[in-house]
Amino acid sequence: MTKRKNKGLAVLFSFIPGVGHMYLGFMKMGVSIMGVFFAVIVLANYLEFWGLFLLLPILWFYGFFDAVNKGYMTDEEYAKLEDKYLFSLDKLISDPGSIFAKGRLLLGVVITLIGVNLLFNRLLDLFNYSKSGYTIIPWVYDLLRAIGYNLPRLIIGAGIVIVGIVLIVGKRKEVKSEK
Repeated sequence: MTKRKNKGLAVLFSFIPGVGHMYLGFMKMGVSIMGVFFAVIVLANYLEFWGLFLLLPILWFYGFFDAVNKGYMTDEEYAKLEDKYLFSLDKLISDPGSIFAKGRLLLGVVITLIGVNLLFNRLLDLFNYSKSGYTIIPWVYDLLRAIGYNLPRLIIGAGIVIVGIVLIVGKRKEVKSEK
């Protein structure tokens, strides 16, 4: 990396998640920070799980201070830096002990279910109402709409509970094996 960037502009651009990194030449890091930041917003809105918004200040502060620190490094320190993604998915998936490697099938199923749910809701809207009136019995429509609306949130909620239980049980086994 060559360093010939204005430090003041680096600080200014760092207020937008990922842009400071991109200005400094760290495109992979900048794009990944920006992508995760906006993915959290979209996911929190889609799932109506507002607790995810608590991750945004953490990500914003990390991106801001990391970019500012890189902008104020000496030329020697800066030259040693490597541009890499925030999360290197290829390494996470290839590591046999990684949760992502073990959960690839689960992740695929979850993504497929989200897609099916989106299609279901859009098709339900298309078939529900026409110029001549309702094409589906209103109470059936209301039931299907409620299922389509709440199913993703129920699945994510159940997934979070399962992950929590697995973490608790794993920690108990780890503590018992140390004794």
